[in-house]
Amino acid sequence: MCVDPTGISYVALAGLALSAVSAAVTVKTTEDNADAQAKAIKQANDLKQNDLDRQQQQLTEQRAAEANALAMRQREDMAAFDVIAGENGGGITSQRGLASLGIQQGQDTATLKDNGLKQSAEIGYAKAAASTGAASKLSTIQQPSYAQAGLSIASAGVSYGTAQSKYDRKADTART
Repeated sequence: MCVDPTGISYVALAGLALSAVSAAVTVKTTEDNADAQAKAIKQANDLKQNDLDRQQQQLTEQRAAEANALAMRQREDMAAFDVIAGENGGGITSQRGLASLGIQQGQDTATLKDNGLKQSAEIGYAKAAASTGAASKLSTIQQPSYAQAGLSIASAGVSYGTAQSKYDRKADTART
């Protein structure tokens, strides 16, 4: 029986090379996928942050408009009250009414400011939640396993060595 000493070596060596290439392709594909996922998550977070910044700007503009409208209404109320008080001759009743009007105006102003602060805080919380969510998603992206690739190549090397040893034993047996 004649055994070709190079036949098994080429087949086993080709298997080793194929395993190495396969492992390298797997690592590269996983890296590319991880990069694409990270980019998409970061872009989505940037869009969310920009939208929340826009909402904050709109809120600021809205609060300024509401504050101006409230101040105008308060001035009108004070002017109307002054006219009524002047026609009635003033007095303690007018002073109490003026004090009550001032208290109401202060409460209206405080409510307007408080509502604006609460809305701003909600936007701030939403920004923080979006950032935390993006960071959480980034941490779950599957990264390539260089150890797994190395073990795959090492396993193919062991298989090559085992096959070569068996072949060498058969060749030695055939020669004797």
